Amino acid sequence: MRVDVLPGSREVLDAVVAFRSAVYLRSRRNPENEDEWIRDDLDEAATHAIARRDDGEIVAVARILIGERWSLDRHYAFDYDKGEGVEFGRLGVLQRRCDGRRVLFDLMRAACEYSRSAGRIYAYGFVVRRFRRQLERQNIPLTVLSPPIFPYGEEAVLVRFSLGDLLRYYDERAAT
Repeated sequence: MRVDVLPGSREVLDAVVAFRSAVYLRSRRNPENEDEWIRDDLDEAATHAIARRDDGEIVAVARILIGERWSLDRHYAFDYDKGEGVEFGRLGVLQRRCDGRRVLFDLMRAACEYSRSAGRIYAYGFVVRRFRRQLERQNIPLTVLSPPIFPYGEEAVLVRFSLGDLLRYYDERAAT
């Protein structure tokens, strides 16, 4: 498995949107929110982390937004530190392991490394309830910044991650 971090070219967006659509439909989420979750006007300006099997098939994606326009602004008013932060969003994972690797682990590590190389120190994003429980069980460092909200028809909270803390977490667990 490999993870590429790529700008939103037509080829990249076509692949990412097709993957998001397939994952969303399999997730049993509310179909009324499908279009908003799968694609929006920020995708072209975004950078996309894409995990692929050795045969090239996508197994996971995440969107990275750097700059003044974030989709979080559309759903929750907060004083985001956009000068030092990024937005992680539109996370879609097809399988937990691939080619002996932990898919989500490798995907998010690459997103964090890219964001740090861009001079950022924080990542913000919405985390749905069941994913938040997984993050907390694994002691992934995060700060909850909002009460429960429903940005895409599913209960979520706004969180902030320190990229340095996340990368230390990944480094400590890379061998396990």
